Amino acid sequence: MTEYDVIVVGAGNAALAAAVSARENGAECVVVLEKAPREMRGGNTHWSGGVLRFAFDDPREIGPLLPGVEDEIEDFYDGIQPYTFDDFHGDLMRVTSGQTDPVLSRILVQNSKDTVFWMNRVGNIRMEPATSLTGVRKGNKIIWARGLVVRAAHEGVGLSRSWFATAEKMGIEIRYGAAVTAILQDGRGHASGVRVRDDDGVADFHGRAVILGCGGFEANVQMRTQHIGPLVGGAKVRGTPHNQGDGLRMAMAIGAMPWGQWSGCHATPISADWGNFAPRELTDRSNRLSYLYGVAYASLWALRKGLRESGVIRRRLPTLVFLLYQKGRDSRIFSGSRRLRSSRFRTTTSYCGRGSREAGS
Repeated sequence: MTEYDVIVVGAGNAALAAAVSARENGAECVVVLEKAPREMRGGNTHWSGGVLRFAFDDPREIGPLLPGVEDEIEDFYDGIQPYTFDDFHGDLMRVTSGQTDPVLSRILVQNSKDTVFWMNRVGNIRMEPATSLTGVRKGNKIIWARGLVVRAAHEGVGLSRSWFATAEKMGIEIRYGAAVTAILQDGRGHASGVRVRDDDGVADFHGRAVILGCGGFEANVQMRTQHIGPLVGGAKVRGTPHNQGDGLRMAMAIGAMPWGQWSGCHATPISADWGNFAPRELTDRSNRLSYLYGVAYASLWALRKGLRESGVIRRRLPTLVFLLYQKGRDSRIFSGSRRLRSSRFRTTTSYCGRGSREAGS
């Protein structure tokens, strides 16, 4: 029988943070059980942009996370707005239509900045400005989306690698290919361990505490169809194929109550050329944000009208041409309601300007 102080199920951002915290706070024997093989480790953290949303009253409060940033980015703090407790909590209330848990949401926001600083200090997670994700240059200054200024260096890939490096350095055992199939209970009904299936068979691991750092079911077609609907059931997944909802099912099997929103999800468009799962090496760059054909009649009219009224253009606006194309496929160029011509392009991008040209030339 294998005994541990703390058993952590999963190996993404939340799970490894929990394992490191347990070790920091005195747990001698901590194990992380990762269902995936080593080459697929890390859950959906690997696919993420690694941006860390947290509350702060003064932009300069984030300075310790980004040493030397003022030498790299001119007038860095001038483009940052404060993102207070009320701002963060208000955003949670807005995007959930007031349905967010009133207690847990306040705990989340109140501890958000301290948690990110702890990740940096104890987890050895190096940070960087989220320039390519949320920063927009305006003149000589970068304007940042509110609350979205800092990310883990090298995004989700760097975040995951850093957590694993810290966990291993702290002596935390990590087992790969270890699929947890059930939560064990003692005579009082308390969680006392887990049942694990790996290449050697099935074994019981016992522990003083069990932490479920898993549970997402986005890779489970049956659960997506049941809880979100048939259209999402048939969706492609940008993320790990190992998130099958195991943690949720195991918890409910011993009496946990379903909670939160089961009928919605975070979704992003990805290329129809991928298989059921987007390529791991593309991480969040598997998004597909431009399309083969596009007709922007209303947008074109609004743009022309807005530019005239703003005084940017006081004469007839030159023809605006929108090129929306995809590598290696025929494309169409539209101006107003008239198709101008067909052409092939060597690169994947979009262009808006006077006349027409072949991209990549």
